[in-house]
Amino acid sequence: YEKASDWSSDVCSSDLALLHGNSQAAAILIDHGAATRDDPAIVQRIFESENDELVTKFLTSLSNNRELDLSNLKLKNLPIIVVRCILHLPRIKLLNLSNNELDTVPTLLADAAHLDVNLSGCPLELVPEANRASWSKMRPYLLSVRNRTVLWREHKLIIVGDAGSGKTR
Repeated sequence: YEKASDWSSDVCSSDLALLHGNSQAAAILIDHGAATRDDPAIVQRIFESENDELVTKFLTSLSNNRELDLSNLKLKNLPIIVVRCILHLPRIKLLNLSNNELDTVPTLLADAAHLDVNLSGCPLELVPEANRASWSKMRPYLLSVRNRTVLWREHKLIIVGDAGSGKTR
């Protein structure tokens, strides 16, 4: 489609275009303000598209000069593609993820040193309670999780036991 009128008679709503996986139609809908954060299913479908350009375009359309509001979208997870795109939007200073269904957030989000993140109202059940209170406590925790994960990859397994018990050949 080259312009909105080419598909407007074929597409009843932005839901239909996005749920059929048509990235070109979705981009046009975003450009014309038809794909908004008002429908969590649309937001989820855009995030699941794995299309960096489309996700960045959508996030840019949702942000004002300094804030990106992703609150109250019933998000159960924050896809890595969304975090990657947010990292490339340095003008965003506040990411509002409040009142979602997030149990945790990707450790990659901690790389956004320029960003303050609002996670109030999210269960964050996989994060120790002491680190849930604020982003200033959550960010160092996420960095430490990532650092420990790297260290865990370096561990070796040593099996001990009686001779002839089948641990070596």
